[in-house]
Amino acid sequence: MHPIVRPIFVPCLVSLFVLAAALAPPAASQAPVPALEVGDSAGYGTELDLGVLLEPYLDMIREQDAMTDNLTIAALSATGSLDVWGVSEVTGAADPTVEITTDVVVGLDFHFALDATIDALPDPGTYTGTRDPYWGLCMYPGVPTSSRRITVDLDVRYLEVDSEVALHNASDLALRESTTNASVESLVTFVATGLPRIEMNDTTCEQTVAYETLNLRATADVDAQVRSVFAPALDRFDFPLEDGDAWCANATATFGGTVAGTIDVTGLDPEDEADLFEAIHEALSGTAGVVVTGLDGFPVDLAQITVLVGGVEYLADGTIHDVSTPVSSCYVASERQMTLADGQFHTVYEIASAPLPMDPYLPPGSAPYVATYYSPDDGMVVGYALVVPSGGTADPVFELRNVSPAEARSHIGTTKDQYAIQPAAAGDPVADLFLKSPYWGILVIVAAGILVAALLLRRRRRPTSGPPAPPPPP
Repeated sequence: MHPIVRPIFVPCLVSLFVLAAALAPPAASQAPVPALEVGDSAGYGTELDLGVLLEPYLDMIREQDAMTDNLTIAALSATGSLDVWGVSEVTGAADPTVEITTDVVVGLDFHFALDATIDALPDPGTYTGTRDPYWGLCMYPGVPTSSRRITVDLDVRYLEVDSEVALHNASDLALRESTTNASVESLVTFVATGLPRIEMNDTTCEQTVAYETLNLRATADVDAQVRSVFAPALDRFDFPLEDGDAWCANATATFGGTVAGTIDVTGLDPEDEADLFEAIHEALSGTAGVVVTGLDGFPVDLAQITVLVGGVEYLADGTIHDVSTPVSSCYVASERQMTLADGQFHTVYEIASAPLPMDPYLPPGSAPYVATYYSPDDGMVVGYALVVPSGGTADPVFELRNVSPAEARSHIGTTKDQYAIQPAAAGDPVADLFLKSPYWGILVIVAAGILVAALLLRRRRRPTSGPPAPPPPP
């Protein structure tokens, strides 16, 4: 070798080997079952400015206002915040089991205001139509219209605090059983003026148009304890994890627990309240064999509700009797690189659950899914996300990012203080609405959704006997 080449040959050769190693595809790796010890922990969470997230949608509404003469918006705003924080810690590690305690808090504060004038709204009054002589249907007349002002103010405050103690197999981290204690406080106020109310009477062929003001207040302060046992243990990890692993976890889950408390709504007239509970019963009776009693008016005392399914008592006197049901979940694991709480890249496994049920016409592979992120370096779950595939990529639209356990615990404390429902002032009759009692947070959300739907969909038909159906035309 030429003397001039020798000094640079070896360094260049080493550099080529290093470069080749860097560019070569990584060898497949495995994540074994972690050897967890008491005190191991992981934190995750997020804080969102809802005003920033919703502003683009408000701009779209404002653009519609600018493009049409039928709508004039004087004021439109949506502000608020959402905090979700959690921390998981190994609180027991005595083979053959591992105990993991997870504390989670959810806080929501949301405000929406609208002041708008809408053209061509029907004038108030009663309008009589005519009946079609052949079909017997009511033919309602054209109703005069004019411009009318509508105002809406909606305020929502919600705080949920959950604590779960879960027992896993030490050999594969499959879930054996868990006990979750949950408490929920919520306060919703809805004030609106100029809301149209249209009623049709098919017996008299009359259509009545009126405008009303609503001033509603809904409250809940509830707790629950839910116990679950899985046989066999539910294997949600399928260790050793590898990139591309796909598996299903099957078990029979038995649930039980306690539930009680009150949910109340003030400001509804008796007719609207009856309609609301009629809608709730219709929704519940959609499942064959379900009979619900004690759910007939506000305030709702959860300890007085009884649920029968196929003649079997599942809920009574605040006790959830043992309910067994098959559980089957399928997962796919993908190796990822993610920045964790220490600011460094780490290898993690995204464990994707089965896609959420969405529009059946969505292209294959584009349905959203919930992702769990497992870190082999931590031996624990370090975050969660709602992922929406699009254009060949899968980006989280909502993510509980990894943070240090200390930061997560700090946020849990501040969230409890920030979103706590303050008691009403002395002498205020709504003070009686805040009665401490156990309940599920999910039922509060479902009830609130039904309530909002009942308030916004004001148009309804009254049941009438009506004339008999006409014969088919010749």
